[in-house]
Amino acid sequence: MINIDAKIDHLGLFSNKNPDTSKALFKLGFRAAGGCDHLIPDKEGKLPANAHFVLDNGYMECVLEKPTGYREYEITEGGLIYFEFACKDIEEAYKNSEEKGLQSSDIVHAGRYADHGENKGEARFDCILLEKEIIENVLIGAVEHKTRGLFYKNNRYEHENYASRIEEVVLFSESSDYSDKVKKGIEDFQEGLGDYEKEEGIRKLTFMSSEECKERFCLDTEKGKLNKAGLILKTEDMSKCLECVKASGYPFKEVNGSIVVDLLDELNIFMVFEK
Repeated sequence: MINIDAKIDHLGLFSNKNPDTSKALFKLGFRAAGGCDHLIPDKEGKLPANAHFVLDNGYMECVLEKPTGYREYEITEGGLIYFEFACKDIEEAYKNSEEKGLQSSDIVHAGRYADHGENKGEARFDCILLEKEIIENVLIGAVEHKTRGLFYKNNRYEHENYASRIEEVVLFSESSDYSDKVKKGIEDFQEGLGDYEKEEGIRKLTFMSSEECKERFCLDTEKGKLNKAGLILKTEDMSKCLECVKASGYPFKEVNGSIVVDLLDELNIFMVFEK
């Protein structure tokens, strides 16, 4: 098992098998933009391309349309397909990625309307995407928030399951050489991202084997499957969370005080709720 000190702003989930990944999160008690428990079509009746589930330190983005235009990589049954790392200065992140041979895209200026809590408005971002792969079949980029006040500690909408933070992301490796290579690549990339307070961002990325996953979470996972991941979340009310998990209909186990929800068949991920 290898732990990496991370500075992740948000992560992307996609399923080729079940394109509307947001349904599973809604069923588990998460709430999206506007505090909604389902996707809201626009005036033309079109659903959004992505659904955002914001917590205090980061968010999960469900990609509802098959990703295109990033780079050529295999769209598997699904799972975790990208990370956007938190960045203080996108120019510095770009410069560092080029110096480290990670081959960054040009800086992209992007925006969208953000309604994640009390504050609302047009969110603006500066982003880069790495062309050189660090994690197999996972896209990695960096994002500098220009309007960070529209996210996170913003009297955000409360999730029905009382989830408040993404404490850890679990990825899989049966090879220590591969895990060490990934760790080195991420550490090189993060040198240009700037410093953050410990409570900001998703700070822990863990690589483990399928056997280690079974020992820790009592969960059998298929070896060698691309984009498989586990999300460990903090919840402020375990009893309310358990109610949501039971109501979802998804298989789950209570393991050492945690609730382990098995979404591997549907989304190639699992979720662990902890106090």
